[in-house]
Amino acid sequence: MRRRTILLIGGVAIILLGAGLYGLGLYWNTGSVAGGANIGAGIAAIFGEIFGVLGLRVLVVWAIAALVVRLRNRSSIRG
Repeated sequence: MRRRTILLIGGVAIILLGAGLYGLGLYWNTGSVAGGANIGAGIAAIFGEIFGVLGLRVLVVWAIAALVVRLRNRSSIRG
């Protein structure tokens, strides 16, 4: 597979993983806990946010790489 395809698939997979972890954290936090705080839910939500941001960064790198390749192809056709 090409590198850009791997970046695209990896970025989307990381975002989905982050969304799943964030949703899991919210789901775990819906129950009533006597102490009021659910540490596991908070950690899952934090990791979900981290993976979501990481996935977005990977997609931005993919978009920049695709744009650079497209501009290089366009300039090589003209010149």
